[in-house]
Amino acid sequence: MRSGIGKDIEFSFEESVSFEGNSGPYLQYTYVRTKSILEKSKTKNQKSKIDVSLSEARGTALEFEERQILVYLSRYNEIISEAAESFSPNIVTTYLFELAQLFNLFYQKYPILKADEDLKNFRLALTRSVGIIFKEGLHVLGIQAPERM
Repeated sequence: MRSGIGKDIEFSFEESVSFEGNSGPYLQYTYVRTKSILEKSKTKNQKSKIDVSLSEARGTALEFEERQILVYLSRYNEIISEAAESFSPNIVTTYLFELAQLFNLFYQKYPILKADEDLKNFRLALTRSVGIIFKEGLHVLGIQAPERM
């Protein structure tokens, strides 16, 4: 996942199936985590409420990790264009890996489902947005986005 055009590829089977580090399963696991959080929140029928809370985030005091995730999410189209123009899918994998690291750190540090209602809705919207980007990014790479692992 880290190789670019013109570089030698070093393949490690153990790394390729690891749930840690820069691997397909790690990216899939992060996507599944977003799905799991949303399922637990029982907000499938509240999409408009979630969308509104994400768009209203500008006036909210956000944690550093939340701001970083928002910046990363805003770069997705730029990353896809850059990867396509340079025929370098590794750009997408690097982007998804870095987003996974940011999201997983955020998930470990801050409660999503136990936060107060407004903050919970914002964090659910953020989680939903990360999930959407992961599903699309994995699809671009030809990697399945499983519902469960």
